Amino acid sequence: MAITIIGLGPGSASLLTREAWDILSSSQKVYFRTLEHPCIPDLPEHIERMSFDYIYNRAESFEQVFSDIVNELLSLGENEDVVYAVPGHPFIAESSVTLLVKEAEKKNIPVRIVAGLSYVELCLTAIQVDGIEGLQLFDAIELEQQYYPSVNPDFPLLIGQVHCNLLAGELITVLTRVYPENHLVYLIHSAGNTAQVVESVLLDEIDLSKQINHLTTLYLPPITEVSSLAGLAETVAVICSPEADFVLPDEQKLVTDFSTISNKTISAIEHKDDDEICHNLGELLHQIVLHAEISSSDGGFKLSNVIAHINSKLESIHNQIWADKNN
Repeated sequence: MAITIIGLGPGSASLLTREAWDILSSSQKVYFRTLEHPCIPDLPEHIERMSFDYIYNRAESFEQVFSDIVNELLSLGENEDVVYAVPGHPFIAESSVTLLVKEAEKKNIPVRIVAGLSYVELCLTAIQVDGIEGLQLFDAIELEQQYYPSVNPDFPLLIGQVHCNLLAGELITVLTRVYPENHLVYLIHSAGNTAQVVESVLLDEIDLSKQINHLTTLYLPPITEVSSLAGLAETVAVICSPEADFVLPDEQKLVTDFSTISNKTISAIEHKDDDEICHNLGELLHQIVLHAEISSSDGGFKLSNVIAHINSKLESIHNQIWADKNN
């Protein structure tokens, strides 16, 4: 017995791969994660369509939905060959597939993956962007749950499954921690389908769109100015590179500069001067990155070690917060 997982692509049946179409056409029964997909009406009529949509109505969380789907498929797979079809590509925003593959291996049930076109390619086509240039992929629900988004604003960002206006509004709150409110972004609805619509809107207005549905994706172009810690680290590394012919400061100058900037920062804080605080914190951050770059070049600690150390310390001090989050 085996389980075959098929990617249905992001749109009509015309976007199915030939392999996917052949398997579906030769199958008498197919289990669909959901029947809310544009290609379903175009599939051969003889297919008995089994859907897991009912699980969404009874489960308390998406994790429970995926767990229930996987458990049922595993139970079926122990006694018969199963064809399971999911929207898009099986390994793009399909938690049920990753869990199914993992659990099937434990039960020694063979799994075959039939790739499908994902929403990513069609979204990039709709806005004519090359995805190789550092594209970041996130799920809207997972990103919305972060207090500070783990994104790099120096590179393009694609957020899938922005399925309702409420979720779009919650994304505004998270994303404007990093991006300016008037950052020009794109809402891509029904990518690759005849109903495709691309809206160019300001970030703080995405929740006003009347087009948002379960096939909506949000694209954020990079910010024009370097705005990430990684970007700053690259700038400092370039300046300190042998090609730049930059004379590295000695230990005494490093100490003096750090002390001077620290005192200026303290003074700005005491005077509640936001512009000066911002300016001097930047100077202080430069000193931290510079110290790490010099050390790293000499085989010592890296900037990543500095960040990992303080992050680990903070989580240890405030461990109850993370304990509560995991419960």
